[in-house]
Amino acid sequence: MIASNKKLLSAHQLYFLTVQSVSSVMIFAIPYLVNEHSKHNAWISAIITLIFFQLIGWVIFSLHKRLPDKNLFQMTEILTSKWIGKIMNWLYIIYFIGLATYTALYFTYLSKEWTLPVTPLFVVYLIFILMGLYIAKGTITTLARFSGITFLALTGFLLFSISFAIPKMHLLFLLPVGDVPVTKILNGSYHMGIGYAGLSSLLVLLPLLHDKLKTKKRVITFSILTISLIYLVLLVICLAHFGTYSLGLVPIPVLYLLKILTILSIFERMDLIIMCAWISPMLVSYVLYIFIAGIGISENTRFKNKKIIVLVITLIISLLCALFPEAQDNMIRLNNYLLPFTYVFMIGFPILLLAIAMIRKINQSHQNQAGD
Repeated sequence: MIASNKKLLSAHQLYFLTVQSVSSVMIFAIPYLVNEHSKHNAWISAIITLIFFQLIGWVIFSLHKRLPDKNLFQMTEILTSKWIGKIMNWLYIIYFIGLATYTALYFTYLSKEWTLPVTPLFVVYLIFILMGLYIAKGTITTLARFSGITFLALTGFLLFSISFAIPKMHLLFLLPVGDVPVTKILNGSYHMGIGYAGLSSLLVLLPLLHDKLKTKKRVITFSILTISLIYLVLLVICLAHFGTYSLGLVPIPVLYLLKILTILSIFERMDLIIMCAWISPMLVSYVLYIFIAGIGISENTRFKNKKIIVLVITLIISLLCALFPEAQDNMIRLNNYLLPFTYVFMIGFPILLLAIAMIRKINQSHQNQAGD
């Protein structure tokens, strides 16, 4: 997988890869997480989050525009210094390994809660991690194609299935507007940020897209917009179906709603079909994070053996997973630990790097790439 960073992605491949890798992990739990803080005005939190992350998308694009041929791990050293850049790079490597570990833990949590309650945890971990190791031997182009298939087939099927809950929605559950204090609405938006945790991967993937800057900007904009609209639709449907009190009792509301739905008066238990197949989208996220961490390691060390790097990262993830033998009891705590770091690496560092680039007036876009 790491050896593939010379291969280029098309615009639609980068779009599908971004949307699928970012949204696949928390898609079932976002309504519960936001409702916990914003209650019946959770949909307002989702709209605020949509606008906020479009601004973050602008930051990512502006930073990439100034150094269009450089990925994140190269930007840090150019914009700061060799040693400060390496420190930031290793922090990002640890962060992406952490995201991959979290993805493996969350898949195990979902499986134990929904489809494999009596299967030993280590077996579920083993299935997921070994499949990830197998996929990681491929190329980023292959992963991008795979993400397009999983998005169109599984995410599309998920949205189609859950749309049958729309006739049973009670829109009064979304009212009154503004009844919840602004601080709680903003707190809901803050906690929704965990659903965008992998967005900083764009700073590594954008140089692989050999296209005009305008095209890259559209990819970023529509990727974030698609992710946000998926979350918003699922949140509104779940909130208007369950109400804020009942939604607060269901940690995985999207799957629970699919469980009680009957589609076309024939099909039931769509939750089992979707959950059994959802390993594919989560593997996209997991393998992408391994890919990015591997790029970081190869950029910051003399060690270039790609297969060994992937294997070492996988062993580290396996060890970290072993430290959480009861993952299903620790996911909320793990969310709270991961959330501040997500904002630092997804927002704080990119804004800092962009500010440095602007102050130092670094802009290579006119020299290296046309088409803004």
